[in-house]
Amino acid sequence: MERKPDIVCVSSIDWDFIWQGHQEIMSTFAAQGHRVLFLENTGVRAPQMRDLPRVRQRFKNWWRGTKGFRQERPNLFVFSPLVVPLPYSRVARWVNRWLLARALKGWMRATGLYRPIVWTFLPTPLALDLIRELDSQLTIYYCIDDFVSSSPGAKRIVASEQRLFREADLVFVTSERLRSRAAEFTDHVHLFPFGVNFARFDAIRAESPPLPDDLQSLTRPVVGYVGGLHQWVDQELLVAVAQRLPDATFAMIGPAQTDVSLLEHQPNIRLFGQRPHAELARYIRGFGVGIVPYKLSEYTANVYPTKLNEYLVMGIPVVATVLAWALPVLAGQRVLPYTRVWTFLVPLAATTAAGVYGWMLERRAWAARAGPVLAAAVAVVGSLLVLSADSVRTSRETGALLDAPAIATLLADRVEPGDRILATGSDTILEYYLERKGVDAGPLLYTDEQAARTFVVVNTLGGQTLDDLLAELDERGELTQPELLRDFDSGRVYLVRRSA
Repeated sequence: MERKPDIVCVSSIDWDFIWQGHQEIMSTFAAQGHRVLFLENTGVRAPQMRDLPRVRQRFKNWWRGTKGFRQERPNLFVFSPLVVPLPYSRVARWVNRWLLARALKGWMRATGLYRPIVWTFLPTPLALDLIRELDSQLTIYYCIDDFVSSSPGAKRIVASEQRLFREADLVFVTSERLRSRAAEFTDHVHLFPFGVNFARFDAIRAESPPLPDDLQSLTRPVVGYVGGLHQWVDQELLVAVAQRLPDATFAMIGPAQTDVSLLEHQPNIRLFGQRPHAELARYIRGFGVGIVPYKLSEYTANVYPTKLNEYLVMGIPVVATVLAWALPVLAGQRVLPYTRVWTFLVPLAATTAAGVYGWMLERRAWAARAGPVLAAAVAVVGSLLVLSADSVRTSRETGALLDAPAIATLLADRVEPGDRILATGSDTILEYYLERKGVDAGPLLYTDEQAARTFVVVNTLGGQTLDDLLAELDERGELTQPELLRDFDSGRVYLVRRSA
């Protein structure tokens, strides 16, 4: 019987961190007969005071094993290295390369692991060094995050990531925007969003075991979230929603990774802390709806949350602040494809099979905090009634581009290479619909280059004006009088030419 290739995974998280694609993929490989060495996170930035618990945990993990190595399950081994936590220091990089290469090669000799497939989630200089040291037969970079926008300390990662894009044999990405970026450096890039252990979750759904005691005792309906409570979770949105749904309970399953005092003071928001991943399906089964309440940012525009698949496989409705990753996945899943307006559609399952409770929570510009956007909610058996917003203040930067599909059709018929589309506040939704029409929208939407022709999309329903967007164009060179191409209910499209 032919031996399956060994795999060394250079991970961007620790094994005991919140269960996600890193652990799922590697544990699957191990179950299939590959020997896997899981190298825990060596960092993309220097540590801060808030990282002290993780530093302490790393020392504990190191002591748990033999010189940092331990067997987690059959065919799967974890290495918790001690490194100098300065990922962009030349001296620290040299020291870390020497320490890690020595430890890894010694362990590989002792276990007979040779010429592995190196599967890295990290694009740091140290990760590149290790790939060269390990004499891999195949190098795979799984790009799952926009590290540059994750924190100011990670901005120096750009050069090493671009080099990894060029040198890796295969590049997988979790979003279209990441694919567009990687494609600038390699032809071997493939869109590969995170999956889910369908058999495990579906078995819980089919068997319907008792709910966990701490969830069973909650007031129904339950709006549920699984995952870390990190800086990208929109706490202000959650509190505003919870205040207007006092009869619902919001169950937040996951560790606090930032200050969550705002959530702690809301009576109908319950913080459960982290639960074992094996128990998540039982918790999700008790949710009336699963939520992904992320802020809009460059970082969240590129992530693909594992929880999304876990909600869907359990057969519950999904509510999300709709970012680029959500639009194609949630099509037909009872979530309206609006961005920037932040339409939050919450069809909560009633306690009996006879009814459906619906709440429409419309939010504008929460990321910019231009003003609170509140919406009324009503429960109607078998239907959804949307009431007008209470104390709505629109932001000049955001709004409901309800005509995005029609606007994308107009643009797809007119844009040419070298043109630019200026659609501040509506770029994400337009990118989605343009990509569906076969238009490579990234170079058109996300560029600061001057263009002879610029298509300006003004979101009138969101309070934008043509002057707002024209002010964003580079002032060098004269602009012609804007030509109105079409006036839609929620916006206008203009063509502006730049004179030579």
